[in-house]
Amino acid sequence: MPVEVRWLVPNKIIDSRWSGDITAEDAEYLVQKLLNVFDAATTPIHSIVDIGESGHISPDFIRIYLESPAANHTRRGRIAIVGSSAQRHVLADLVNKVSQRELVRLFETRAAARAYLLEHDSPPPPLSSKSADTPPIRRISDQEYGDPGAEHHGSGADARPLV
Repeated sequence: MPVEVRWLVPNKIIDSRWSGDITAEDAEYLVQKLLNVFDAATTPIHSIVDIGESGHISPDFIRIYLESPAANHTRRGRIAIVGSSAQRHVLADLVNKVSQRELVRLFETRAAARAYLLEHDSPPPPLSSKSADTPPIRRISDQEYGDPGAEHHGSGADARPLV
């Protein structure tokens, strides 16, 4: 399956890895998995979305996710996108604008994304009321969050499938 979903940090951070072309069927799969987790959660659930190995992301995928209850669920935590795909800026801008929250941030490495998410227990804040535009998206480096050598933490034995 092109979209793989599991726990990185149980009951706190979901690890989602995308590979190949991402379709509408992948969106339906992801939305159902997320809703199961969010509905059972008592605190915000964050996500790392690694699109480093993804190909084309279907506009239907984006539409299905953004129109789903998962996109604005009360337990939808922050999203950290990792990968060098040119589509990530578009994806981040769309999700932030539709949700009207500073939901998505871009990271150079999984370690930096994980460190950032572990520092935030609260849901993402609303976009600034001064402007309807999304704040500029920029990559966050390892110097700002995390140790590149810690990239392996939270995977392996700690990683569990979602319910």
